[in-house]
This record gives sequence, C-alpha cells and structure tokens, in this order.
Amino acid sequence: MKTTVIAITGPSGFRKGELVEKAIQMNSNYVRSVSFTDRPKLESEIEGHEFHFVTEEEFTRMVDAEKFIEWQRLVSNNHRYGKTKEEFERSLASNEGKTIFTVINVINLPVFKRSYPNIKSIFVDVTDTKALIDYLRQSPDVLSEEEFEKRLKFATEERRRRHLADFNMNMKGNVDESYEEFVRLVELCE
Repeated sequence: MKTTVIAITGPSGFRKGELVEKAIQMNSNYVRSVSFTDRPKLESEIEGHEFHFVTEEEFTRMVDAEKFIEWQRLVSNNHRYGKTKEEFERSLASNEGKTIFTVINVINLPVFKRSYPNIKSIFVDVTDTKALIDYLRQSPDVLSEEEFEKRLKFATEERRRRHLADFNMNMKGNVDESYEEFVRLVELCE
C-alpha cells in the first residue's frame, strides 16, 4: 500500500484545517503532517496536534538555518507558518501506507511540489467574490475594517493561484456540507 501526500491549500480562514480534522476523525488511514507557527497557542490547542508552537525568535532561527521546505507570514494574523523538512520526513517515515494531509499556503505550493513532486493538492475555495466577502465577514476572527481589507486582498490574490492545485472545491457553507466533496477529491488523489 502506497503513502499518499495531499497538500490542502486555499485562502486563510476557509476551514481547511477543519476539513482535514473531520477526515482524520472519520478514517484511521488519514493523518496530518504538523506545521510550525510562531503564533501563541490557543487554550483549546494541543502542542504537536494542530501545530508545533515556537517563539518568534526560534522561528527566525529555523528560517536562518534553512530548516523549512516552505514558510509564509500570513496577512490575516501577521504570524508565520511553515513545514520543516525534518518534521515532514518524520511524518512520511512513520505513516507508511497512509494518506498524509499537509495544509500549506498556495503561494508556496510550487516550492513544496519541487521538493515532493508526487504530492497531489486540493484548493479549498468559495464560489465567487460575494461568497468570499460573506465568508470573511463570518470569520471567528474579529477584524477591523483595515484588517478585513488586507485579508480580502490577500485572499483574492490566493484565489488567482487556484490553478496551481490538482483539484479545486468550493465550500458549501459549513464543513459538514462540504465534507462529502472533500472526501471525493481525496479519493481521486489516492
């Protein structure tokens, strides 16, 4: 049985992580490759499950030491997120025969695919600009109008790159409504 790696990408806040989490809960053959971030850990989060949480200084040292396959500072919260080669290789080695999800920024998808050309990718999107605005307005993050405009601009730029992914899907409201389509695309990637 072969190991499949699927990069899940799309604008920040589109509940990509929630789709992945539901898939993992529903199928024991699905696992996640954990990214690093320099943002503070939320009370509900577990170190090493959602992310590996490091200080800004530690993240900078990791960047300087070229530990990352890819990393990005998000406009939405001004924190950095990235995937290290060491952690990703550990995930591959310990999950042979499984489907490994890795959530990455679409801007870095070509960089990631250069390092791992056999991965497949799914871009999680919305149907149009109005839906994008509605989705961002419903975000659990409290955004000032300036933050909202920055996030909208960045999300629009990310959506222009959806062609970089192997498959595209539109969120249909919430995770439960979109899950069946997500699983269909995951199965096409396997």
